[in-house]
Amino acid sequence: MALSFSRRLLLMFILSSVLPLFLLSGVFAQIGRAIVEKNARRLQAQATADVSQSIAREIQSARAFAEELACRADVLSWCAGTMAGESEFISDLFQFIAKNQPNGSEVYVISDNKHKTISRSSVPSEYADGIFRDWGVLHKARTESGTVLFSHPHKNGAAVAIAVHAGDAGIVIVDILRERFAALFSPIAQKGSFTDFFVYDESGCIAFSPYVPSAEGLFVFDEMASRLHGKKSIAAKILGTPFTAESFCAENSGANYTKDLLLMAIFTAAIASVFALLFSAFVSRQIAEPVQNLARSFEKAESGDLSVQCEKPKGSLATEDMVSLIERFNKMVQKIALLTESRVEQERLLRVSEIKNLQAQISPHFLYNTLNSIKAMAKLKGEKGIAKMVTSLGSLLHDGFSPQEDSCVDFCSIEKSLELIHHYFYIETMRWQDKFSFEEHINPDILPYPIPRLVLQPIVENALVHGLEEKSTHGTLTIRGDFETLANGKTDIVLQVIDDGVGMSEAVLRAIKENRREALSTSSGIAISNTSRRLKLLYGESYALKIASKKGEGTSVTIRLPKGEKNDKSAYCGR
Repeated sequence: MALSFSRRLLLMFILSSVLPLFLLSGVFAQIGRAIVEKNARRLQAQATADVSQSIAREIQSARAFAEELACRADVLSWCAGTMAGESEFISDLFQFIAKNQPNGSEVYVISDNKHKTISRSSVPSEYADGIFRDWGVLHKARTESGTVLFSHPHKNGAAVAIAVHAGDAGIVIVDILRERFAALFSPIAQKGSFTDFFVYDESGCIAFSPYVPSAEGLFVFDEMASRLHGKKSIAAKILGTPFTAESFCAENSGANYTKDLLLMAIFTAAIASVFALLFSAFVSRQIAEPVQNLARSFEKAESGDLSVQCEKPKGSLATEDMVSLIERFNKMVQKIALLTESRVEQERLLRVSEIKNLQAQISPHFLYNTLNSIKAMAKLKGEKGIAKMVTSLGSLLHDGFSPQEDSCVDFCSIEKSLELIHHYFYIETMRWQDKFSFEEHINPDILPYPIPRLVLQPIVENALVHGLEEKSTHGTLTIRGDFETLANGKTDIVLQVIDDGVGMSEAVLRAIKENRREALSTSSGIAISNTSRRLKLLYGESYALKIASKKGEGTSVTIRLPKGEKNDKSAYCGR
């Protein structure tokens, strides 16, 4: 309740004062960004139009020169093959071209009759013998009438080729180099903040690309579908030509201009919010601190710490009601602690009583069988062997049924428990001559470790009485013992009592495992059930007895113990 009150107070202040500051700063930044974006768009459109106009003028100038050159009488005569004094003509032609050709251009005069080309520079392979080839600018010039404008005619740096017929036997070509377009584009591009710019013809073939020269000769539609996706573009038709100039800008092209504006707005809102939050936090803390202390004390008490005591509030903001509430809480926790301690002690005593009761149920049955054996021995054989048998019985009674003083559960070493088994087995073999044999496979390292008294003995008794005595032939009792390392890294001691007696049916075995009434009505069921319950009470559910049996083949009982301290003779009073 206290934390909720404090947080609610701060949240109300943030919603009423701090949050509007940040919202206004965000709105202001967005308006500024929209204005900058609009202005950038306008500048981009203007720059694109200026570039397209400059390129249009350059193309018109080159076109006029190409048409003028194609109409000269000497050029027509040379193309037709009727000129005498060719060397003098070429010299005059070169002078004319050098004086009149547009900047950044190359001129080629191609004779269809002579299969020759006149040029002041090296002739591209597309022009040298291109008149005989059926593609490119020459093919277009031959198939169309009038002046032909062609995009990216060859790879020698030409952006646009202008082809004009020189009579019926020749063609004049003026190439506008990409360097010329770059010189026209460079001073204007700075105004538009372009990220890409293209000049392309009506088929989409790129004639000029200042940012990506490798795209020249490709199609702008392919570029737009991949690299230019998501960018804003503005296209401008280059008047008098089949070409289009198109510029591209990134989606957030105005971000750099608005970043400082946004930062300034956020910084101003942050400074105002810091002062407001400091004042609010101070006031809310003074009001809510006693309630928060009480809430934390409640949380500790809920987690089980009943020694907690809430500190009484101090200062002018401490109210009488709050002081009274904290005092009542402290008294309540003290009373709960006393009641809890009393309940724990009662449960401990009840548990000790239950364990003692389980131990007591086992003793009379075993003592009764042993006394019957002594009685039978006395009748059948007189005094011979009775002394040894009584000695074994005395050891069993002394070590198996005498709990240590001030103990709730007796422990002995595994070695001592096995010694009692030897005494008991001797008594049984005296009753049943040559009917049983005993095998022991024990890791000697486990012998000093503790085991609760009367855990191993009832299992051995069941194996002899209900397993081997009922068998018509000779039987064997085997005891195995060793360490076992678990998946969690801990180590258990595992003991197995195995007989090859008559075994149990699945129905009987299931009844014993489920502690059903019909199983508990037998001495075998009582011994196994009580021993299993003792182990579970001492160590937990995972340490219950594990029983495996098959009718006519025998029974195996597994006892699992946690590895304790060696030679532990102290009483174990439960957990």
